[in-house]
Amino acid sequence: RPHLIKTACELLTSLVPDRHGPPCSHVKLMTVSKVLQVINPLLWKQYCMKKTIVREAIADHRSCPWVTRDDPNLSTLASAFKHIKLDERANEVLLLHGTKQLNLN
Repeated sequence: RPHLIKTACELLTSLVPDRHGPPCSHVKLMTVSKVLQVINPLLWKQYCMKKTIVREAIADHRSCPWVTRDDPNLSTLASAFKHIKLDERANEVLLLHGTKQLNLN
């Protein structure tokens, strides 16, 4: 997904508050070199089933802490990647995963 590299880089840099020191400030020096999509159909089906269960379980629990209300940056992250459809009724959010250089082949 090379077309997402620039978006991911700009977004990560913008989400670190200027008042934060290391290790948070190190994100501003980071370079996104690759964005991959991992596809595992069985795992995806399991995830969708569990998401449905969570959505139904919290449907009547308005006192449930809603992550996008508690951390507005999560909404910023989702709005940068509009092609990903999140289910807010399941309290679903987009998180990014980073891999340390020492773990790369």
